[in-house]
Amino acid sequence: MTRRVRLIVLSAALMLWLTACSLAGDITPPPGAGSAAPHPTLAPTTNAPEQPTAVVVSAIVPSAAEGGLIFAEHCAACHGPTGQGDGERSAQLMTQRTEPLPNFSEPTLARQRTPAQWLQVVTEGRLDKLMPPWAQSLSENQRRQVVAFLYTLSTPPTQIEAGQKVYVAQCAACHGDSGETVTQASFADVVMMTERSPQQLFDALQNSAITEHSFAALSETERWAVTAYLQTFSYEYAAPGAPLPEKIGTIVGSVVNGTGGASVPAGIEINAHGFETTADGFNVIATLTTTTDAAGQFKFENVPYKAGRKFLTTTSYQAVTYGSTVSVFENGATLALPLQIFDTTPDTTALRVEQLHVILEFLGDHVRVGQLYLLSNLGDKTITSPTLEFDLPAGATEAAVQGETEGEGYTRTANGLALKTPIYPGQSDTQFLFSFRLPYPGQLAFTQPMRYPIAEVNLLLSEPQLTVNGAGWVARGLQNIQGSQFQGFSRQSLAAGEALTFEVAGGSAANSFFTVGSAPELALGLGTLALVAVGIGAWWARRPRSAPAETPSKNDLLTTIAKLDDDFALGQLAERDYQQRRQVLKEQLLRVW
Repeated sequence: MTRRVRLIVLSAALMLWLTACSLAGDITPPPGAGSAAPHPTLAPTTNAPEQPTAVVVSAIVPSAAEGGLIFAEHCAACHGPTGQGDGERSAQLMTQRTEPLPNFSEPTLARQRTPAQWLQVVTEGRLDKLMPPWAQSLSENQRRQVVAFLYTLSTPPTQIEAGQKVYVAQCAACHGDSGETVTQASFADVVMMTERSPQQLFDALQNSAITEHSFAALSETERWAVTAYLQTFSYEYAAPGAPLPEKIGTIVGSVVNGTGGASVPAGIEINAHGFETTADGFNVIATLTTTTDAAGQFKFENVPYKAGRKFLTTTSYQAVTYGSTVSVFENGATLALPLQIFDTTPDTTALRVEQLHVILEFLGDHVRVGQLYLLSNLGDKTITSPTLEFDLPAGATEAAVQGETEGEGYTRTANGLALKTPIYPGQSDTQFLFSFRLPYPGQLAFTQPMRYPIAEVNLLLSEPQLTVNGAGWVARGLQNIQGSQFQGFSRQSLAAGEALTFEVAGGSAANSFFTVGSAPELALGLGTLALVAVGIGAWWARRPRSAPAETPSKNDLLTTIAKLDDDFALGQLAERDYQQRRQVLKEQLLRVW
């Protein structure tokens, strides 16, 4: 596998960042709910049956196994791993509730609820119970999977097995082995069963006028067992905590060239990667290989998958690696993972710096400069090596690119550094972090030639008493970043070829916001800036302050992506910021794969 596999992982974790958005952290309380509102509660207002809902559902059969994974990520913190209302945050939640959390392992609760009623609660929320709506965080199918899992919490496998025996003896002759018939009520009718509670099914077994049969010989235990078994015709039953069953599916897709007028040659090699999350991170379970046909189509057959396993496809075209989104076998045994490729070019005229964040940390007789570039490639071709060249100010030393290895990710030039990483087409999709040192004899006259147009420059000084002079600069006042005070300045638009210039004055500077190791690096301070400004330094900010410069691991980046998806799902990030940060993380992941 090539080093630069462009894993386009999105989201919630890898994992549920793409398919469910993992929400394992605290959530923002709904209006009027007070200061603490952990994870949602699925409890109805009372134990009385609710009126039929207007929730419209599809005919797709939900998976309780998938629902169990989603429940563990989203709900167990409050409801507990087995739904008994004893999650780690339940005590905090109870300070704002007047009644206990529901116990989903208690059969009498589930028997009174139709799947549609619980689906409505999950979808719309219950603000009076401190439960937010999940319609924007989970797809309809994912919400239905959670509901399916809730029923398994009160129906152990022994009950399902007992119910199957009753069904075979009493019902299969009319309704068939799968419960799906034309002349009789079809228990495999997902939409119909969504509107039926277990209690309604149970009552029907006792009403010979409805069933046209008499089940008087069945005990109450047997009737409840067969009722639980009837429900499994409309969802895939899986006992909570049981090993997830492995299935066989097909991955299909096509390769499209996003460069205008360009074609897709036949016979391109395609890789399909399967991932799973563990306590130690994300593991690659399998990598499959095939080639495209004359129309750019590809297919992987007999692909083993199970609940929670994620897949993506990658390909290398003109020595650049591209990747699909990450997804799961959610609605059946076929998963579509198309790919987009681009022709390459060495021409950098389509490059634009959307934002340049500069941080100055004063360390006695020198100043460490960190520069965070947020770039757009406005063309329809991938810019290839050397992709970017950055000139350094006169006197600069110890220049380095964070997360890149010299000789592989970048090289030195007569005037500065040249990056070798491909720049894919896209708006604000690429980000790089540089550092270097400059002498500081008590004042600084900064001049740095800029090869590319820059829309906006933000400057932060670690010494609040210092100030910046120069044409076009506007003071933004003190900025509080992670508990430290910075003096902020900004300016708009620099043309390609124009120099970034300013003067720093105002007194001595001896404080150190971040620690500098023995190797040229950007340590915690610039990592914090990256996290606050654009979000790529989350993994970095967690490192020890004295750690030497190093490339983040795949697991570091995947974990950061999952956390970013959590924050977006919790409403802590605007969509534009989220998409920008996520794309940058994908590019970093590409560079370290």
